Parts: sequence; structure tokens; C-alpha cells
Amino acid sequence: MSSEVSKSLTNPPATRSAPTPARSSRALTAPEFHELAQVPPATEWFANIDNPNTRRAYRNDLEEFMTFVGISTPDELR
Repeated sequence: MSSEVSKSLTNPPATRSAPTPARSSRALTAPEFHELAQVPPATEWFANIDNPNTRRAYRNDLEEFMTFVGISTPDELR
């Protein structure tokens, strides 16, 4: 075991608390936050995929899988 690794195991760095986010005008209101529950999970998941080619490939894979197992709506996946 290298001495650097050994030191890090015996003397862990001091824990720091996470910074507190500043309030901004972009914060959601309570009603807006509750409306997010209505967003379909697939829409939320696909929105996190930056590459359009990957997004398209995943969407095609999901559609093919749903056809294969005879599912017609995302609610049937649950």
C-alpha cells in the first residue's frame, strides 16, 4: 500500500458541509413543484440524455421492447 493511500485511510480529510444554495427567482413555487409529479417518468429520464442520437436509440429500444411484450402504455410497465 502506498504511503499516500495509507495516510488518507488513517487521516481522512476534515468533513465540510455542503454549501447552502442561494435563493433565486428561478425557484419553483409550491404548486409548480406539485405539478412535477404529473410529468411521466420516461419524459424526465429522456430529458437527462444530452446526446440526441443516444436519446433516439433508447427511445427506439423502449418502443421495440414494449411491442415485444405487448405493452401499449407506459403505465403497463409498472
